[in-house]
Amino acid sequence: MTIEVADVVQKVRWHLGDMPWETTGSAVSTTSVVVVADGSDWAEGDIGEFVDDGDTFWVRSVSGFDLTATRSYYGSIGTAHSTGRILENPRHK
Repeated sequence: MTIEVADVVQKVRWHLGDMPWETTGSAVSTTSVVVVADGSDWAEGDIGEFVDDGDTFWVRSVSGFDLTATRSYYGSIGTAHSTGRILENPRHK
């Protein structure tokens, strides 16, 4: 049986009571822009995490649906993401 890291992280967060706000979004690996469903839910300094692989980013600015971000925050790898789940400000990374 194979267990995905994202599944383990989700279960640990649940046990620790870390229930961050969740939305959807996408990103191209070579850019610093993350496109989200609603930019008004984000602010400069927020941390985002793509659920599928733990790729993290730090929001530098918000313009409409676009978050200009520092990708690969917390040492993750800034990969391309089609529309997927994003956590906002998770306490446990």
